[in-house]
Amino acid sequence: MDDTTIICSKEDETRRMLTRLDDLMSRCRMEFKPKKSRSLSIRRGKVNEATTFTVAEQQIPTISQEPVKSLGRWYDSSMKDTRQGAETLDLASESLLAINKCGLQGKFKIWCLQFMLIPKLLWPLLVYDICSSTVEAIEAKINKYTRKWLGVPPGLSDVAIMEEAHAFKEGKYLDLTELKKKDGYEAKVMPVEIGARGFVGSSAYGLLSKLSIGGNKRTKALRLLAETAENSSRWIWSRRNERLLHRD
Repeated sequence: MDDTTIICSKEDETRRMLTRLDDLMSRCRMEFKPKKSRSLSIRRGKVNEATTFTVAEQQIPTISQEPVKSLGRWYDSSMKDTRQGAETLDLASESLLAINKCGLQGKFKIWCLQFMLIPKLLWPLLVYDICSSTVEAIEAKINKYTRKWLGVPPGLSDVAIMEEAHAFKEGKYLDLTELKKKDGYEAKVMPVEIGARGFVGSSAYGLLSKLSIGGNKRTKALRLLAETAENSSRWIWSRRNERLLHRD
């Protein structure tokens, strides 16, 4: 039997459900392990720590007492992802510093970043609702070390490169934007950046926020964007020697 989740709108319904399940498990000569379970009671939008539940005559710990990790995501009494955002930023900072201190050449440090660190950072960015300012801070740290490892001249700034790319993308759809405005629509071009390894830039967060997409919907959208970018990059790489991809 796999894990079981019980969601009820009333406290007494939850207790009856637990009693019923405990009885069924006893008939099957099985038993629950309360120490591995967690309970959460919410009243009027706030965590109610006074309410506890029991199963197999043992109290189930609350997430306030013992936070739990389920499907790669931590749950605690705060019901927020602020702490996870800070931990992700710390992970990026500590890992970049460790890579920088190793004795490898710059190009090998880039390999460590691309194939070891970035995949590790992608998961929390996808499953948690991390604010765009934290994502921008992670991007800034990655850009700083990447420029250092590649030996990019100080005069070549990230701002200049991004402004040029941004202007190119906006100009590409300028005619379409003006056309839709003439038709009475409010049109705006918002270029986004998603790396080949699926690292979603802060511009993608900004776009989804402008569209009033947040929470789980934003998480799913970002995951889909990241997967699509990575799959597309993999497809192009696997066919890099085909003539059709190199036509003049």
